[in-house]
Amino acid sequence: MTTSADFRGEGALLGKTIQIQGELTGEEDLTIDGQLRGTIHLPNQRLTVGPLGKIQANVTAREVVVYGQLHGNIQVQDRVEIKKSGSVLGDMKLARISIEDGAYFKGNIDIQVKPAAMQAAGAASPAAAAPSLPAPAKPKTVGS
Repeated sequence: MTTSADFRGEGALLGKTIQIQGELTGEEDLTIDGQLRGTIHLPNQRLTVGPLGKIQANVTAREVVVYGQLHGNIQVQDRVEIKKSGSVLGDMKLARISIEDGAYFKGNIDIQVKPAAMQAAGAASPAAAAPSLPAPAKPKTVGS
């Protein structure tokens, strides 16, 4: 089993006996190992849902890592990681995703490609990304 020491980084920690209902906002990374119901708004920060964490909330963050349970929609600037003990039920808008073998996910994923990444790939416009098709062949006539 994963312990708090295994996944906790810098920032604030809400322990396993903490229960919150409402809106949570902040300007530092946050690890939740308790229960939260409502909304989480950490636009430039990382949210980690610990192995005992049970979140029922729509989440806006820079990055989300899930070891526990998260039920709600997620919108992040960078990436979502769902660890093998993690469970996510909801739709996600993100740039990158990682789902470990054994993790659970149910919902929709909307990959938001950053404009700089598109230009680096040579697909600055839809026309540039479209493959060219050969011209249609002219019909042949057979004489008698």
